[in-house]
Amino acid sequence: MENELATRTVHDPGKVIAICDRASPFPSEKVSNVRIMMQKFALENGILCYENGDGACYQIML
Repeated sequence: MENELATRTVHDPGKVIAICDRASPFPSEKVSNVRIMMQKFALENGILCYENGDGACYQIML
């Protein structure tokens, strides 16, 4: 999966956000690795990445 994301870019990062939710603390190494991959992809593409605690129950005002 990481190789697939590594070759993709986001056309308009201002219209995309990433939200890491529901897994805190991370229940497994696999889940933790997915989160790391999401953060890296977001950073490389200029996407906002929200973490647990950034909003309450899916309520993040944009």
